[in-house]
Amino acid sequence: MKKLYRLPEGFKFGSSASAWQTEGWTGKKEHQRNFVDMMYLAEPERWFNGVGTIKSTDFYNRYEEDIKLMKELGIQVYRTSIDWSRFITDYETNEVDQDALRFYEKVIDCLIENGIEPMLCLEHWEIPEYVINKYGTWDNRKVMELFVGYSKKVMAAFHDKIKYWWTINEPAVVPNEAYLFGNIWPYEENTKKSVQMNYHRVLATSLLVEYHAKMGYQGKVGIILNPSPSYPKSMNNPKDIEAAKICDMFNYKQYTDPLINGKFDEAYFELLKKHECVFEYVKGDFFDYKADIRINTVNCVGVMGAGVALEFKNKYPEMYKTYVEVCKRKEIAPGNPFVWEEYDLFSKCIIVNLPTKLHWKNPSEYDYIERDLIWLRDFLKSQSEETVVTLPALGCGHGGLNWDIVKAKINHYLSDLSVKILVFEPASSNKQLAEIEYRTRLQGNNVVTLYPNDRNYPSILKASYKKEIYCKGNIQILNNKRISLIFGSTISEKELSAICKILEELKKEDVAVVMCLNNKKQLEIAKILLENNYKLIMIIPYGILQFKYSDNLRKYQDKYTVLSFLSPMQEVRRYEYVNSLKKCLTLADIVLCCCENTEDIEKIVKYLKGYNNLFYIYYGEKSVEAFVSLNAKKISISSITKKPNVAAVKQILDMEK
Repeated sequence: MKKLYRLPEGFKFGSSASAWQTEGWTGKKEHQRNFVDMMYLAEPERWFNGVGTIKSTDFYNRYEEDIKLMKELGIQVYRTSIDWSRFITDYETNEVDQDALRFYEKVIDCLIENGIEPMLCLEHWEIPEYVINKYGTWDNRKVMELFVGYSKKVMAAFHDKIKYWWTINEPAVVPNEAYLFGNIWPYEENTKKSVQMNYHRVLATSLLVEYHAKMGYQGKVGIILNPSPSYPKSMNNPKDIEAAKICDMFNYKQYTDPLINGKFDEAYFELLKKHECVFEYVKGDFFDYKADIRINTVNCVGVMGAGVALEFKNKYPEMYKTYVEVCKRKEIAPGNPFVWEEYDLFSKCIIVNLPTKLHWKNPSEYDYIERDLIWLRDFLKSQSEETVVTLPALGCGHGGLNWDIVKAKINHYLSDLSVKILVFEPASSNKQLAEIEYRTRLQGNNVVTLYPNDRNYPSILKASYKKEIYCKGNIQILNNKRISLIFGSTISEKELSAICKILEELKKEDVAVVMCLNNKKQLEIAKILLENNYKLIMIIPYGILQFKYSDNLRKYQDKYTVLSFLSPMQEVRRYEYVNSLKKCLTLADIVLCCCENTEDIEKIVKYLKGYNNLFYIYYGEKSVEAFVSLNAKKISISSITKKPNVAAVKQILDMEK
């Protein structure tokens, strides 16, 4: 006999989801990606059956159907989130996207009409991609301020229909999993960042509770926690008991203590003080901050020609003169810096010239940084607690070192000091700032960003590349069959004539020609091919926003597309020539090597290993052994038809249909 259980009076039977788990990308503009979208695009293979945020459960198109099913199930309450990246169209001004506003209005009204109470969460890990690219994540107070501004817009729009608001879903998950433990994308292990993120989420919640009450809106504001209490492995072991307490602090008490008790646990701050550095990470002009000791990064040959070192040279000419003499005497080296002191009537300034490289032409070395930090640690131990030290990002500018690695080393060697250290994170140049803001310029320059799951994204790249591509021109050409042309350093008239004859035979196959655009000669070839009505895919070794239409190309925009695999503001770097060649090869259904020069062939063949469907133009001499070893097939002119023998090429292209 079945028993009937009656739920307690006031109990609400409901379900929950989120925008990113249900809506998909329908209705989103190109720039409206969020953190989870970025996570999916970075690793689509980690998602079940490769289904991610692009489609999800297609709630955007099927919400009426889904809500009717909820009603049939007897659901009384439905909690979902507003996608921050969808709801706002200008993230700086918090301008509301009217299409998104109408969508969420219809969803809320449909729930109410079906007797289901809507509850809204303001952030279920949906921080916009634009915000991440420009400001970083929740460790930046600016991000918190933008979130609060966006949340106020949502509350203003729906306060008459929503009684229960949630600020953030499971707020510790992303800070801890992505930035503390490094278990999920972007796989960082940064305690300081994680703690700061959690703090700003607590602060944002407090500000929104205050705002909601001030506006006199109905209902309540809360936060969705997923506490996982920790228990000691043994109640007889004090270390186990302490470990459980610490785990709880980082798991959920950093939220429950301030939101319930109105303050953080003092033990939490003591723990952070114990394990965090006593110095601060700052940005801005190095000399805007007063300091007793200034650290200057130098080389060992007496040159201060760029960056902060140049500023030191200009501000302290006597110091620079002495530094040059010290270098001539070879009395300076990594781990053995040059210390200079300047006195005035009221104070003294100590400048520590810390060698992070041997010669200004050479990169910095992590080993040099470690030697310098060991010396600096011993030097600063003798300084008073009131001493203020300014420290640049050692070796991370022109030195070329990774800031995350250097930062960890600074933390390791200097964290136990009592002096106050201001660490200046790598400064952004104008070009770097432009790169951060490039996304706002892409649309204005008619640039299309293709993601791995976009229809026009070349399927051949999905297995090997899996990142966004920037395109300019006619992207439909990417759907054509592709023959990649590989040139040498020079291109003779004989080579050009052979290429044109071969391509003429393949025109009816609707073939797109893929080539690198690495030099002026290749640009000339592109022009000739376009004039003869060939379709072109041109790969550039720099950012798409650096590409400028020449008069030679402008009128053929419908016949070609330009591809860049680099950051949109990336300038030309010679080593990218090889990378553009590799992408040219990867995109190919057919690879056709056009070189005649033996030296060029020897340079190129090493990049052709492992590629199928290789062909080379036979210019009348004996077969080239390098091509034969790769099982490449030759294309020559038939003595009967006077046309190139491209039957084998056509056969492969037919197979590729």
